[in-house]
Amino acid sequence: MGDDAGAMSGWFVLTALGLHQPLIGQPIYYVSIPLFPEIIVQQGEQKLKVKVPNYNDKNNYIKRVLLNGKNIKRLWLHHDELDKGGILEIEAYAEPSLMV
Repeated sequence: MGDDAGAMSGWFVLTALGLHQPLIGQPIYYVSIPLFPEIIVQQGEQKLKVKVPNYNDKNNYIKRVLLNGKNIKRLWLHHDELDKGGILEIEAYAEPSLMV
């Protein structure tokens, strides 16, 4: 058993970041609440910082998603957006809401 070549570890890392790839091979990631209030991923000089304002165990919903300070008004990201780095803010909220 343990012969998945790291696939399960990779899925866990994406989940911890609050990202899910719905269709393997396509450069789209769904956004969810990460497992930590702040995460920094670095590739070379490029950094992606994932922040979760209002992070706590009661805030399980997303109120809005900001990429480099801009409200993107959607719950998905393209790989190119993530690859550029910057700050991804996933604002957590206690109740379901419309994305604003």
